[in-house]
Amino acid sequence: MQFWSSREIISMRYAPHIVDKVWNVAAKLGYSNHFTNELTYFVGTDDHKYVNEIAKFRA
Repeated sequence: MQFWSSREIISMRYAPHIVDKVWNVAAKLGYSNHFTNELTYFVGTDDHKYVNEIAKFRA
């Protein structure tokens, strides 16, 4: 099983600096093939949406 992660739209909306930091560290460690720059849209409810909007915590 191969792991990969894309730049998910809710994370990019509320905490793009954190996503950038994770992707940059992954690239420096040689894992850029597992962290695509593709922007994806979650089809459902993401807990980060409520954490950001109600609690005002950037996640």
